Amino acid sequence: MIDQLRQKIAKVNADALLVTQPANVRYLSGFTSPEDAIILVTAEKVLFITDGRYTVQAQQEVKLETLIIPTSTTPVIDFLTNLVKPYKLAVEANHMTLDMAAAFKDKTGREVISTNNFVTDLRLIKTPQEIEYMREAAALADKAFTYILNVLDAGMTEIEVALELERFLRKQGSEGIAFNIIVASGERSAMPHGLASQKVIHMGELVTLDFGAVVNGYHSDMTRTVGMGNVPDDQQALYAAVLETQELALANIAPKKSGKAIDQIARDNF
Repeated sequence: MIDQLRQKIAKVNADALLVTQPANVRYLSGFTSPEDAIILVTAEKVLFITDGRYTVQAQQEVKLETLIIPTSTTPVIDFLTNLVKPYKLAVEANHMTLDMAAAFKDKTGREVISTNNFVTDLRLIKTPQEIEYMREAAALADKAFTYILNVLDAGMTEIEVALELERFLRKQGSEGIAFNIIVASGERSAMPHGLASQKVIHMGELVTLDFGAVVNGYHSDMTRTVGMGNVPDDQQALYAAVLETQELALANIAPKKSGKAIDQIARDNF
């Protein structure tokens, strides 16, 4: 994997790559606070860099060579620019800010080389271990859905339902929630990203639930719509139409068929 990354770096005539995108940092290092760490990949080494708040955590989680930035005495940008000054530096353009790129140029006298998807492309092909983490995350979401069906009731607010889902997921071993939980009832169920609100759930409404678990950094994502008691006929018809379309799309999934093609089948049917 690192050899592949080095080949990509060489192809853009760079000497090193600064990995700053949190998902990529975690992928390469296993560090569970990747927002506060970066990785420098050169021909000679892979260097994990974080600050003194994470000294113990880095020792426990990271097997790469580790450098702790003395943030109390040296501005982070100064420390980094001194570190990378010998290199023609490639950066993750879809994550690095313009301000930071300008600072690197100002302090090193060199333009940074913009790259995209160097690490992300490697992540596309999952190892058996990664697939197992994804299955575990999906299984946790399944358990949470079964649980919430026995808890969800008229009179609860959407926020209360979301909190119940999060509490259950965490108790079952999820690192956290995969994203802000969506609970949208009644008219709000038409909102694709209707984050849970203080709205009270009533009988006769549809309730959309969208949530997921996290296992070793791998997220699951489940969306389900449930009816509270007797739902009006027009809403039942809409539900049935969506279900039919989903089942048709699932039946057409096969090797070498693109996601775009499956999506088009669903859209043509609806």
